[in-house]
Amino acid sequence: MRALRLVTASANPHKVAEIKAILGGELLLELLPRPMNIPEVIEDADTLLGNARLKARAICAATAMAAVADDTGLFVDSLLGAPGVHSARYAGPDATDDENCTRLLAELKAVGATRS
Repeated sequence: MRALRLVTASANPHKVAEIKAILGGELLLELLPRPMNIPEVIEDADTLLGNARLKARAICAATAMAAVADDTGLFVDSLLGAPGVHSARYAGPDATDDENCTRLLAELKAVGATRS
């Protein structure tokens, strides 16, 4: 039996393994990471689903293979759902994870939210 071959929008090996674990189950699945020569896709959709679609379509077009993608975000009730779809660039377009966390914690403090 031939394996179903998919390329992911992620070059992160941990993310690829996570997606394979979700999709694998009973399927014979070969899941390939995003080729290194394909740049990150600009995620400018209004929703996580929209960003995942942008990435999957771009990878499919660049590789001529079936593609799978995801997108994640942090939706904080105390901040009315922020940062949401903008989680990766919450502190600016080139912000690091630490900078995004620092902004998030500062905003939580400003609204009187406590960590639990």
